[in-house]
Amino acid sequence: MKALKGNIEKFTEEAVSKRLGKNEKVTPLGESGESGENPHEYKKNDGANKGRKGRNSPIEAYNQPVYPINALDSLAEVCTYMCNEMQLPAETAGQSLLGAASLLTQGIYDVETLAGVKPLSLNLLSMLDSGDGKSTADGVALRKISEADRKNHESFQDSMVTWCGLSKKEKESEPQPVAPYRLMKSGTIQGIVRSFKEGVSSQGSFTAEAASMLAGWGMTAEQKRNTLAGLNDLWDGAPVSIVKQGEGRTQLYDNRFCCHWMIQPSAARESLHDELLSTIGTWPRFLVAWPMPMKPRAYKEFDPESSSAVTTYWKACGDLLNSQDNERRILRLSDKARVLLIKFWEAMEQSRDPDSKYHGLKAFCVRGSEQVCRIAGVLAAFKNHQNKNAEFYVVDADVKNGIALFRYSLETWLGIFGKREDAEHQLWANDLHVWMLKQKDQEASETSMLRLAIPKYLRSRYKRDVALEILRGQGKVKQVVDTLPNGLMHLSRNVWKAVYDDRGR
Repeated sequence: MKALKGNIEKFTEEAVSKRLGKNEKVTPLGESGESGENPHEYKKNDGANKGRKGRNSPIEAYNQPVYPINALDSLAEVCTYMCNEMQLPAETAGQSLLGAASLLTQGIYDVETLAGVKPLSLNLLSMLDSGDGKSTADGVALRKISEADRKNHESFQDSMVTWCGLSKKEKESEPQPVAPYRLMKSGTIQGIVRSFKEGVSSQGSFTAEAASMLAGWGMTAEQKRNTLAGLNDLWDGAPVSIVKQGEGRTQLYDNRFCCHWMIQPSAARESLHDELLSTIGTWPRFLVAWPMPMKPRAYKEFDPESSSAVTTYWKACGDLLNSQDNERRILRLSDKARVLLIKFWEAMEQSRDPDSKYHGLKAFCVRGSEQVCRIAGVLAAFKNHQNKNAEFYVVDADVKNGIALFRYSLETWLGIFGKREDAEHQLWANDLHVWMLKQKDQEASETSMLRLAIPKYLRSRYKRDVALEILRGQGKVKQVVDTLPNGLMHLSRNVWKAVYDDRGR
């Protein structure tokens, strides 16, 4: 049993170490929350864990996973340029490039997995604050796709004007022009289905404001299950089959949908901890990135068009855009790739063991081998963009790259659902405690905390309540006792007193 418990960690660690190189010396940039501080030194605590079920143990400090740039293979050079010259977080650049590559290849290839043939569609989620490079990263990664959408828009509009001018009888023999757009920002599941009905079979949702997707109309209580089921079906490549009264049947096959949603951590919090998104299998279908705090930068000019890495990447994007058709080929696994993938699958199965570090992420782990195949297939297809008519395989090196990138996501999910969030919450508690100790009599009302607390990021009901609960559990605050006019004493409803030690004295 002891040997089995370490299988996942040992196997994935070995896979990552084989892919690391000098590019991994690039310091990941980004942010971990509104505090702007590094939470590494803070540990999990009983107060922070109160009421949170399914958290992993033992209590330990959070260690930020290093984003494996070299695992991006042919995308690694342009990712390194975006990190070093554009000063973007490695995770953000990598996610944007991987998402663009998925959109470009999912319409051309499917990939063999241990559970049959699957799409190359990837769902990606990146969490970072406004101003930390979300739009800049997508601007480079999606440039050629955006230009194609814009160019095709004009001819499509002309075609629609001509078609709309036809008589009803003429329209019966003249099909409506196909909408050429591959990129969308926000939309409901109903809108996405309609976009496939009227447009091309390979599309993607890429937005730097993912709150519109996660908190919009499609995520209301009445619509959430339908939206999540629809997103899951699109990731699976399942047929779209909808019957509505008055609208007839919508039956669509072989559509491919990928997404890269970027969102601020504070806006993502409620959705990340929405139990339905995990239990119904939506978050387990996402690869996540959460960069550490972005440090102050010195101004540095950059010109992507003068970079050979970027222009080479853009040329590959153009080649893949010109290769789009409605008949996809299947990328097969080489023998060595299959053997490696089977070992990884067995390692991921250990998450079913209640003693496993990843037991709380079992739904993520059991999809791990498929995620690895999808990533490996995307990387292999992009690398061989000039060989559309030549036969090539997903080889063991591609699978190792997929394992490294999936492991980064898995470790980040582990932080989101446990160690990193607890470290962040402890930081809030520490800062609130320091501020309270400086107040008159070390006392403060809950209202004054919202108006006066320093640092200002603490002026949030959610942060205040979490911090107070942690401090109360640690014995570092207590409610003030008021004396009534009749001499009786009672606990104040909203006034707290900070104390110096863990015993409440």
